[in-house]
Amino acid sequence: MASTTLHLRAEDKPLEHRSALTPSTTRALVDAGYTVKVERSPTSALRKRIFPDEEFEKAGAELVPEGSWVNAPKDSIIVGLKELDETKNFPLVHDHVTFAHCFKNQGGWEKALGRWSRGGGVLYDLEFLQVRGFLALGFSELKKTDVYLQDDSGRRVAAFGYHAGFAGAALSLKAWAWQLEHPDGTPLPGVDEFTDGKGYYVNEGEMISQICADVERGAKIAGRKPRVLIIGALGRCGR
Repeated sequence: MASTTLHLRAEDKPLEHRSALTPSTTRALVDAGYTVKVERSPTSALRKRIFPDEEFEKAGAELVPEGSWVNAPKDSIIVGLKELDETKNFPLVHDHVTFAHCFKNQGGWEKALGRWSRGGGVLYDLEFLQVRGFLALGFSELKKTDVYLQDDSGRRVAAFGYHAGFAGAALSLKAWAWQLEHPDGTPLPGVDEFTDGKGYYVNEGEMISQICADVERGAKIAGRKPRVLIIGALGRCGR
């Protein structure tokens, strides 16, 4: 019996460097008998994947061209993180695993969901799922009784977590120092300004080192370090 093929697509959204699969999860899937194809990372600094292509290849994945999911065999499951390019409207014939952001009356949800309806594919949405399985395409089927995917303890699985709080705290500290250094109200630039044009930090250590330097500069101006207030300290981000 042929193995199930998972096709990791390159992300479309600018400044999206994350990946729905990591090299380690790819290895686990390959070891479990799946065939994993990974589209090569976009070369643009705005969309370059945080994980090098070579790490996926070493994990047992086959590297394929960016955008090749469109012409992949129909039985391939297309895996992505964020929603597809909203400027495209061709029918979707594949089954997709992704965050489509369509189930809460977001603008353009009819057009987005209609692509699967017209193509015969299925959306397995990572955000809004039924406990007993994926919520297949169909906004009219959505009821108040539908719930987010939960683990055995009733805790939502696909949700903001530790690193969301980590990044938010870092951004808050950087903004605090920036405002002290720029009393004229100059807006805080995008992350590419602080990462040599990459648009992302290579690792936590690089970001922490930079934020520590920001705080020290801000403290010299303010005469003190910032006070930190955590709202929802026992929640996912607060912890």
